[in-house]
Amino acid sequence: MYSIYLIDKNKRIYSLVTTEDKNIAIQAYKDKITRQELYGRKLIAIIKKNETIKDIHRFDVNISQCIIEEKFQVIYLKFKL
Repeated sequence: MYSIYLIDKNKRIYSLVTTEDKNIAIQAYKDKITRQELYGRKLIAIIKKNETIKDIHRFDVNISQCIIEEKFQVIYLKFKL
């Protein structure tokens, strides 16, 4: 089971997505971390598989689009896609 969500500094969870499908999980995570309106806010995106965190993404730091694309290449390797 994959869980993808945003969490704030008070540990409140937002826009939770759960799925058994690896491809849906990866797409949901990518959709979250490419939301430009979230940058500059104290939020973290998390993707978990069976309660194990596979990746986190901070929105309170400046990151370029090319770095996000590189990050997804690493994530694809982690999930063996």
